Amino acid sequence: MMSRAVAPLAFGLLLLVAWQAIVVVGQIPEYLLPSPIAIMATGDRFLAVQFAVTFVEALAGFVIASALAFAIATLFVRFHTFEDGLFPIAIAVKTTPIVAIAPLLVIWLGTGWWSKIVAAILICFFPVLVNTVKGLKAADLEYRELFETLGASRAQEFRKLRVPYVCRIFSPH
Repeated sequence: MMSRAVAPLAFGLLLLVAWQAIVVVGQIPEYLLPSPIAIMATGDRFLAVQFAVTFVEALAGFVIASALAFAIATLFVRFHTFEDGLFPIAIAVKTTPIVAIAPLLVIWLGTGWWSKIVAAILICFFPVLVNTVKGLKAADLEYRELFETLGASRAQEFRKLRVPYVCRIFSPH
């Protein structure tokens, strides 16, 4: 697990060093391209607070989107008519760029945290929905027949067969 984190960290550090070198060697004015060191020097408490607020808003959007997407994906798999009716609408909403929707979110919800959370929900919802539906439907027919033969309820089949397939879809391996 630790070895998987080393490469991105090393690459990120290399990018920061290259950025710093380009700014210093190229004598680029700070107002055009501030160096990483200049940014960190001004990274006072205000910047840390804003980072924390943004992180919480993004995390809240992801958690809400994931819960909503899982619930709707469950309904899609359970009721195919529901999927046939709503999935095309979901795809149509997904094809609308967030840049086009953002001004409407600000008009409807203001500039507070709700507009940012809803934007995060819109960004996260569709990939989670599609992959969850894919995972819930991926359970092998033989296993589903086995569960039926053993007298498993729909809830047991869902919890013990279909949900692990969703976890398999989302796992990195």
